[in-house]
Amino acid sequence: MNRVTLYTSIPPSLNRWSRNEPYGEAYQRECINSWREAGFRTVSLNSDAEIESLRGKGFDVEFLSNGSPNSRTKIGAFLSAIGSSDEAVTGVINADCYLMNPGQVIQSILDSARGSLVAVKRLDVDPATMRPTGSCFGIDAFFFDTSFAPKIADGDEWSIGEPFWDYWFPLAMHIEGAQLKEPDAPILIHLIHEQQWQFETSNDSAAKLWRRLISAHREPRLSPQLAQRIGEVGLGLRGEEIDTEMVLKCIVPWLVSFPERIRLCLPGAPGDLVCRMLTGLASSDELRLKNQLEAVTFAHWLRSKQRSIRRVRDRVRSRLRPLLSPTGR
Repeated sequence: MNRVTLYTSIPPSLNRWSRNEPYGEAYQRECINSWREAGFRTVSLNSDAEIESLRGKGFDVEFLSNGSPNSRTKIGAFLSAIGSSDEAVTGVINADCYLMNPGQVIQSILDSARGSLVAVKRLDVDPATMRPTGSCFGIDAFFFDTSFAPKIADGDEWSIGEPFWDYWFPLAMHIEGAQLKEPDAPILIHLIHEQQWQFETSNDSAAKLWRRLISAHREPRLSPQLAQRIGEVGLGLRGEEIDTEMVLKCIVPWLVSFPERIRLCLPGAPGDLVCRMLTGLASSDELRLKNQLEAVTFAHWLRSKQRSIRRVRDRVRSRLRPLLSPTGR
């Protein structure tokens, strides 16, 4: 594989746990090593203050200033750096994702990225059990043709890690003519962690994405499927009311069904067995079953407490009844 740059933004500190042990910095190193072992040159865009903090950690990456003293990196900064490079394809990845490269799957993705955007979803892992809990709708890595980078005009409105940026980006690339694709196996491993953003932030980002959808719908520059869905959802709006759930109902079905699915490995080729295993793990129902079991266990506990309370109440009543009786019997 020709050396390709993979861009990210490493946080000054990463708070992660594995089997009840703090694992943040070790996990970050494992993620970085996975990118290097996959053949990528890694560049992390950070504020000047973040770079000062990160340099002492010895991470095997190149740091590049995002042009800000202390602000989170905007997607526009990534696009600017990518647009000034001479590479044909590149990638952007969230810093907390471990990249699998069985066989030649990375080369397959890079080959598919010509004239396209390949969106890679993750496989979530429970930090307590270290077992997969299935795939999710979050998109944590993009590999794409660099010729599209200068065409994305609203990159400075979004920051990496912000809610919905991973839905806005494929939309923006689609609008500019990129063919959307996704691999047939989740090659990103992600250790589950607590939510980093607030509900209000999510709604603000959802409203921003909705405005972009409406703008593209008016031009029109969207696939018929997405355009129809925007029209249906828009009819149900009351005034200026926009929320996260509404936008999810609009764009998630499109992101699930629209991209072309690419096969990473031919049957029996090196890496095919691992890809098949990852695909199977992505369909795990463990998290759903765990939640259901917790709900059933809580309901059983609640009924048990209610029975105990009724028994105590009945005993108290039986003891009080003779005392309250006019005859004392």
